[in-house]
Amino acid sequence: MLHAFRAALAILLLSFLAASPVWAARYSVESVPDPKQSGGGYVSNPDGVLSAAAVAQINRELAAIEHATGAQVAVVAIDDIEGGDIFSFSHRLFSRWGIGHAQRDDGLLILLVKDRRTVRFHTGYGLEGVLPDVVCKRIQEDDMLPAFRTGDYDRGMFAGVRQVDDILRDPAYAAQFAKLASPTHQNWLVFRNIGMFVVAIVSGLGLLFKSLSGYFNESRPLPSAPPKTRYPLKYWLALFMLGPMLVLYASGFIPTDSPILVSLACIYVYLLVLALLQIVREDRHVARLLQQHSYTAIARYLQRQRGFWTAMAVLFPLPLLLYRVGYTSKIWRYRAHPRKCPACKAPMQRLSEAEEDAFLSSGQQVEEQIRSADHDVWHCTACGKTAVRTFDGAEAGYDTCSACGHLTRYTKSDTTLLEPTYERRGKGRRIEACKHCDYLDVSEYDIARLTHSSSSSSGGSSSGSSSSGSWGGGSSGGGGSSSSW
Repeated sequence: MLHAFRAALAILLLSFLAASPVWAARYSVESVPDPKQSGGGYVSNPDGVLSAAAVAQINRELAAIEHATGAQVAVVAIDDIEGGDIFSFSHRLFSRWGIGHAQRDDGLLILLVKDRRTVRFHTGYGLEGVLPDVVCKRIQEDDMLPAFRTGDYDRGMFAGVRQVDDILRDPAYAAQFAKLASPTHQNWLVFRNIGMFVVAIVSGLGLLFKSLSGYFNESRPLPSAPPKTRYPLKYWLALFMLGPMLVLYASGFIPTDSPILVSLACIYVYLLVLALLQIVREDRHVARLLQQHSYTAIARYLQRQRGFWTAMAVLFPLPLLLYRVGYTSKIWRYRAHPRKCPACKAPMQRLSEAEEDAFLSSGQQVEEQIRSADHDVWHCTACGKTAVRTFDGAEAGYDTCSACGHLTRYTKSDTTLLEPTYERRGKGRRIEACKHCDYLDVSEYDIARLTHSSSSSSGGSSSGSSSSGSWGGGSSGGGGSSSSW
């Protein structure tokens, strides 16, 4: 009984080890069986990834390809390879076997690595024009990967071989891939990928900035973005990150001989639509404030949007340049809108620059002189009440003085006392003063040490010895494509 139990346990253990992927064969370039050396076929299938029937069918197909076109196609289906670089493995295996004819370099290696869930096409120089990288990628993703994902390696491999056969045999069929294989389209793919990357970086930085500024926190006041004018996080991501990416991707399906220009035009129009949408949102916010007769709040809000619309007018001169031209008058229209006295409800009068000084403090007068702030004084002739409304000035280089509370503090001097070196930090002295009061603050600060700029260079070369064997002695420039599932 004990012996039977041990025997059963041993059988189960051996079965587990045999089925475990840890024990799957891992091939070096030298150990992959060359089918030309063992029967004259085109398929190397040492691990039985493909069925015997599929191998026979693919061999017949590849023999017919070579007979009709002269091109040599090798298929390798194995469990795993040594190392992690499938490109290098394919390149060295291609060179070792010498797939394709030496005069034409018309070889193709189709390598399926089951445990890596990856298939690679590696082309010779002579096939790079007929089977460019983008075409190889399309065959893999459209015809092979769907079957590989279900474990049907026979169907997936034969589908890929059949597409290669159709392209190599029939110039008319190959012409269907001309657009995808054209330099123009490949340039657009590069442009699209770079554009996607730029959109991701710019929108990511924008998201980080807005998150840190409290844009998505409605309880946090932001002078330039009242809560009612902000986008919720999900809408912001959809409009400013996902939207440009989708427009860039979808523009590639528009029939045109200039896909890059069309893509740029689509992005331009999309961003212009966002700018026009902002006008609508701005007008809605102004309408809400109008219902409350908050003319000062409207003028302040529009004044803080003026820089944004100046930038938009530069980017989109039509039609936003016209909008920007009238923007200043729009601000003044609300700033000078008639008001009623909050005490007696009688009409108030906006005083001139000469008249208003009598109602401004000395600090407010200094703010107007240095243009750090602009004050409007409204006076009621019926009851004598006055109201001062403050707006941003043209000069932005002033801060609020901690002594007098006015926007009159500035940096009087900022000097370096000790230059920094690579070994030690430096010292600096900043003197801040106030244009209104006697405030003076002297502070010293550290300057970071200098750092050495790092540079690196890399280079490499690859070579392979071609052993022609029963292949034709062809070579590869590294063209092709890899896909994983």
